[in-house]
Amino acid sequence: MAHDAVPLNRREANRVRRRKEYLDTAAHLVTTQGLDGLTMQAIAKEVGAAVGTIYTYFPSKSDLVSELQLIAIGVLTDAFDQAVANLDEFLDARELEPADLILTRLCAFGAYFMDVSETYPEEFHLQQILLNERREIVDMEDVQRVIPAAFELLGRPRRLLDEAVEHDLLRPGSALERVIIWVAALNGVSLLDNVARINPALFDTRRLVRGLTDGLLRGWGAPVEAVAAAEQRVDYFIETGPFVPLVPRLVERTQ
Repeated sequence: MAHDAVPLNRREANRVRRRKEYLDTAAHLVTTQGLDGLTMQAIAKEVGAAVGTIYTYFPSKSDLVSELQLIAIGVLTDAFDQAVANLDEFLDARELEPADLILTRLCAFGAYFMDVSETYPEEFHLQQILLNERREIVDMEDVQRVIPAAFELLGRPRRLLDEAVEHDLLRPGSALERVIIWVAALNGVSLLDNVARINPALFDTRRLVRGLTDGLLRGWGAPVEAVAAAEQRVDYFIETGPFVPLVPRLVERTQ
């Protein structure tokens, strides 16, 4: 029999509130000033607290960043699951063959990746730190806390790739390795947004992501015409409304 949650006393409630305030402020600093702007001193100045007080909640910057990453990955995972649910509802109404369903879900992953970078820029940036930041911002001990959540998110497209192999849509191969290649490449393309103003047509990230996804799927053995048809279905679905739904944001989840 489930028990009702025990209400927090005033001291505990204040601690929860303060912890959320510190995480919210840290997320804002990362977004506006980058990782270099995220310091315990900056957080303390923003919230009007002593630096030593911040350390009673987060013993290091590494611990703080890893906590933000965990929350951000949770946002991206929930957004992906809801996006897939919405896509499946759209596809179910079309009574497609299993092979067409699988390829459409795979093609949609590339579109999801780019949409989520625009809908959740703060959360997206925090997950990119795991791949792009060469400095050891997060200690290995704290990285180990984040890795399971990251692999849980990667497990979504990994299962789609396994399903495609089971239906002979792709040649056999390591789904995990393919996902890592795919996500790393998508992250690379997303960085081109920084130079899109130089030549918008050349650096059109949505077009490049679609070409990347098509190239990878075909290289792994997917039928060319079937992939093209799947991409058309994804395009039509996106036209019906936002692909990536709104879920509670990073600052709404901190506690």
